[in-house]
Amino acid sequence: MQFVFAVSGTILVWALMLGVLYFTRNVPHSIFVFLHYLLNICVFTILTVVLRRIGVMYTAWVLTVVVVGVLLALELFYWVFINPASAAKYLTVIDWVIPAILVAITVYLVARLVR
Repeated sequence: MQFVFAVSGTILVWALMLGVLYFTRNVPHSIFVFLHYLLNICVFTILTVVLRRIGVMYTAWVLTVVVVGVLLALELFYWVFINPASAAKYLTVIDWVIPAILVAITVYLVARLVR
């Protein structure tokens, strides 16, 4: 059941972020990147705290692997099948790799701190 909560929570948060980022797509890129980073940190902090509170007691490492693995699968599915035309614009280090690293660090640290 813990796995189901972690996966479904990650999918829900990813969909929420996709919607928010869709509405901010017309802002200047530097502001978009800052908002993207901030949104990643805030949303995945909340997700990790909620998962801990509802009883997902995986170790910090396992929870990070599950969340980032699901996120990676969702992103690849989205960029390959749903929106391949924009992949060249957004699959960059600034727009994709750094946010993924921020998510991993956030989930790991919050999972270590919240019991």
